Amino acid sequence: MAKKSIEDQIDDLISLSDASSLLPSRPDIYTNYGDKRISTRKDIVEFEKYVQSMKSEVAGIWGDGKKLVRDCPDAFITHEFVDGIYIRQMEMKTGCTVISAVHKHHHCWFLLTGHITVTTEEGKQNFVAPCRVISPPGIKRIIYANEPSLFLNIHKNPSNTRDLDEVEKNVWAMNYNEYDDYVKNKK
Repeated sequence: MAKKSIEDQIDDLISLSDASSLLPSRPDIYTNYGDKRISTRKDIVEFEKYVQSMKSEVAGIWGDGKKLVRDCPDAFITHEFVDGIYIRQMEMKTGCTVISAVHKHHHCWFLLTGHITVTTEEGKQNFVAPCRVISPPGIKRIIYANEPSLFLNIHKNPSNTRDLDEVEKNVWAMNYNEYDDYVKNKK
């Protein structure tokens, strides 16, 4: 039996819920992905690979799975620090897609302005500002801005470091294997 292409592997995934609710501004990622359901880690990793494979054809896709997106032309990212807290703000332009790393801790994020579509291993959801979400650990997000959007993450920073490399190491894992190792070793 011949090895399946990534497109065929993606076609084997189960239906993506409510694909019709997406705005037509991004048919090249979600509509072309078809009616696949994303409900597991494997599904989100396959979807991430699919999105990354479109970088040469589609402008505005950021994140390579090797390092966190710190700044890009389509998402201006700022960093602020207060006692014990790290705040990551991302101003996303319409059509921008950002692939995140795996979040190690519970945290809170806010959408202050705009409309985004967030895909995780739990599926795809649309969020319209203003809104607040409590995010569990172990979540990887692929975020698409349906319109200009201001997205704010609030993370704990118990060491009060302002070194972004150290903050990123404490807050995110670049993949699920790294995250699982973190969880295993933290006990």
